[in-house]
Amino acid sequence: MPERPLALALVLAILTAPAIDAQEDLNGTLARIDSLDSAGAFAQALALAEPLLAAHPDNCRLLCLLAEVQTDLAVYRADSLEIERQKELCVAALTAARRAVECDPGYVEGWFQAAQAAGTLSGLPGGGETVAYCREAKEAFERALACDPGHIWSLHGLAVWHREVAAVPGTVRLAANVLYGGLGRGSNREAVRLFSEAIRLNPDSIRHHLELGKTYLEMKEWDLARAELERVTRMPARLYYDENLKVEARQLLVGLRH
Repeated sequence: MPERPLALALVLAILTAPAIDAQEDLNGTLARIDSLDSAGAFAQALALAEPLLAAHPDNCRLLCLLAEVQTDLAVYRADSLEIERQKELCVAALTAARRAVECDPGYVEGWFQAAQAAGTLSGLPGGGETVAYCREAKEAFERALACDPGHIWSLHGLAVWHREVAAVPGTVRLAANVLYGGLGRGSNREAVRLFSEAIRLNPDSIRHHLELGKTYLEMKEWDLARAELERVTRMPARLYYDENLKVEARQLLVGLRH
């Protein structure tokens, strides 16, 4: 009798080993994609991510990583891409992120990636589509924060949304309201609140401080803007894009001195 449970255990181990190995392989590949994206190696990350989608069409982590890489490629390589290619990447990213939230409506990263892709699309030429994407970005950021009120990059993204929409001229806003159903209302003070919360949670992020400084510039709060921009110039670069952000801060400071 003792042999039977042992035999059963061996059979189960043999039958489940391939599935476990396959899952480990997938997790390893996803980690590799994330690492490549974080290093700015977007083409390599995309080459790993895209072939996986056919075999794992409902894997939320894969869908969100794919969306992140596509949006990052469109944003950080914009100087070398045609507008249509940027749009193509962001539409694909938004499709993947929407699929992720269909699979799991409580998955915060899905909402965040949808917001990122829609927000990037709203900054590209597109008429009525631009307005619709702008609204979708705000809603997706808010859905992400409903899932996780401390999601740092959703706080940051919604803050940027408020500042950018607050800066839209009145005539353009009126046209958007009449023709396309409206942009929504942006507020620089709300942007400051959201950036400040993101900084409280993640004080070492150069991007948070730079964007808060830019918001103070919009508000003509010159001393507060200068303090944030000077802080950026003193902060150590940690991410691949941080040096570019520090250059931007220095350029803005030069403008403040004139």
